[in-house]
Amino acid sequence: MFWWWGGWNPSAGLQGSGGAGNPLLGINLGTLGYLAEIDRQNIFPALDKLVLDEYVVERRMMLEGKAMRMGKHLMQDLALNDIVIGRRGV
Repeated sequence: MFWWWGGWNPSAGLQGSGGAGNPLLGINLGTLGYLAEIDRQNIFPALDKLVLDEYVVERRMMLEGKAMRMGKHLMQDLALNDIVIGRRGV
């Protein structure tokens, strides 16, 4: 699965991918891109290497976050790098 972003949320690539065990290819279209190996200028050379099987799969740690209130399960999700805990939206 490919994912590209210009913002701050690479974990969005996990949604629909089935989570852990499925390889992801991160393409950074923004400015930070600390979890993406490929930047805007190298998209086509990287895709050529992918087609030719000239790549290495790196194993990364996954985090699972769960929100609970008074013993009731509210939500859960997977993350690649960090989980932010806030008071709004739950």
